[in-house]
Amino acid sequence: MHDAGPIFSEYANDPDMVEIVEGFVARTPSRRAAFWSAYDSRNALDLKRLAHQLKGSAGGYGFAILTQVAGSIEAAIEAEDDLASVEPLLRQLDQLLLRVRVRA
Repeated sequence: MHDAGPIFSEYANDPDMVEIVEGFVARTPSRRAAFWSAYDSRNALDLKRLAHQLKGSAGGYGFAILTQVAGSIEAAIEAEDDLASVEPLLRQLDQLLLRVRVRA
């Protein structure tokens, strides 16, 4: 796993991107809640959709690590009928989402 420090956007020093990235970061609490709600209700379809959306968007906001983990969640859901294998990945994603920042 990655160190426990903040995860900064690759666009932290790009004045044209800061406001956009701030919006992405501001939505992380609701994104976390949506992932856990889908998992707790065992809704694989919603969980896969959320992972797919995050996989597609996170890199565009400068958070490649989120893209990687979301892609792993999506792949695990596609490969398994049981969501048990997804929980460790979801916990990893949750911890990463807690650490995202626009800049220092």
